[in-house]
Amino acid sequence: MENYLSKGNFSPFDVSVFLNEVLPSTILSDLKKVGVGVKSVTIHSLFSSKNPKVGLLIHEAISRFLCDLEDIKYPYEEHKFLYPKGDGVNVAEWGNGYGVISPHSDDLYETIDTDLLSLTVSKDETKSSTIIYDIDQVLNNFPADYLTDLLNMEFNYISGKNVNGRVITKKRTFREYKNNMSYYNIDLRKEAELGNRMYPVDKGNNYLVDELRIALEKTAPLYSKGKTGTFIVISNREVLHGRGQLPKEDNTERLLFRSKGSKYLTPQVEKELTLENQY
Repeated sequence: MENYLSKGNFSPFDVSVFLNEVLPSTILSDLKKVGVGVKSVTIHSLFSSKNPKVGLLIHEAISRFLCDLEDIKYPYEEHKFLYPKGDGVNVAEWGNGYGVISPHSDDLYETIDTDLLSLTVSKDETKSSTIIYDIDQVLNNFPADYLTDLLNMEFNYISGKNVNGRVITKKRTFREYKNNMSYYNIDLRKEAELGNRMYPVDKGNNYLVDELRIALEKTAPLYSKGKTGTFIVISNREVLHGRGQLPKEDNTERLLFRSKGSKYLTPQVEKELTLENQY
């Protein structure tokens, strides 16, 4: 298949039809339900070719047609291709930098909710895994005395280095509801210039962000391998994701494809979701 993809003029839809036939039915079912009952799905060894055309085609096919992810392209950021850039050698909390990226959910400052996030590894000589945390497990490790206050508290969320030429902020409640389900707004990144990417509207509650970091340290993470052919899709506000330090070497080769945006609910999924929430 990979040789055909690298030579032919295929569309992501063409590839999705093929994958729909070869992927196990349990995986196909879970891919459809990420964001509406399933928190994350990871698939290893989807392909072995480091040809970016192959990886991008498969990434788009799964993200759009098997996960129902409506990718949002904002004009002030380059979000599709992630790779270490020369000006990112000493930069943390940035997808194209070399430094640590603290656990977070994407785009909490935007007007449109990012329901899903998908990542596909085209190549990664650094073998750097994506680290993911189940937010429910993090909150289980949060001090019970403060939890009720936290869930109803308002925070400001601020854009970072990924947004060019502007800074975007949005005020929202820590816990929100959508499609009769609860979701959370957590961004534990702390940038050198902007500081915390989330901070309480009432600055007297700043200690709660520190408590979140402590709770995170007590939570066991999962790892999505930094290896060619790895695909992961997560429910963006049920799962946090991050990454460790990349080696600062000139010959480091790392390329990931990313999609992020709204969950397109087909009529069938909407019907299933409604029935599930009646009981």
